[in-house]
Amino acid sequence: MTLHIIGHSITIGHHCHDSQSDRNLPMTFSDMLIEKYQEQFDIQVHSYRQCSEERILQIVKTIKSPNNKVIIFHSHPAFVYFPSLSRDLGCIDNLEYLQSLDIVCYYNYCKPGKPFDPNDKLARPISGPEFVQIYKTVMNYAVSNDNLQKRFIGALLQIDQLLTVRKIPVIHCPMAKALPVWFNFSSGIVDNELSIIDSSKHNVGYQRSLNAIDNEGNAIIFNKLSHYIDSLI
Repeated sequence: MTLHIIGHSITIGHHCHDSQSDRNLPMTFSDMLIEKYQEQFDIQVHSYRQCSEERILQIVKTIKSPNNKVIIFHSHPAFVYFPSLSRDLGCIDNLEYLQSLDIVCYYNYCKPGKPFDPNDKLARPISGPEFVQIYKTVMNYAVSNDNLQKRFIGALLQIDQLLTVRKIPVIHCPMAKALPVWFNFSSGIVDNELSIIDSSKHNVGYQRSLNAIDNEGNAIIFNKLSHYIDSLI
């Protein structure tokens, strides 16, 4: 059986980092889950900074067996999918700020991503100068609050329907305020509280924690997810 943990920066842990300087930082909840369940599951953690809902959909599409278990920390509409990169990027709708932004510096925080489909032209590597032009063009001409919301909801609906049809046990951890008021998950367990920890008193920043959450916050998430996982086994 495989346990998939999918989502944005909150899912990052030591399993994602090779830096010696990071080794002194505390374990995150995903590290704790790996330690607890590694004998029961093949654990795959799909962590991406500012992970978009469309990227989550791409991952979920590859999960087909009901023997899999899935934990999803859902995204926010403001996160824009960049298939060629190892992360996604936040929307900047302030054009004046966008013009002044050192986007090359922004690009340096990104790495080429591993394509889901090597034949997909969208997954080809992007150079620094290309990235600057693409990013400004996308933000200027292809991004609006309405468009972002429609793309987010479209991906969210497909994720939920795929998991429902394939009968894959799942734990949904959405940013509740990002969901449409009319939307309800048809699949799995839903916890609207775990993502809130990311913006609560437990957020101590990335200098002190790999996922920016303090020890207490990571313990809360770990304990709740452990309870849910045990109920799915």
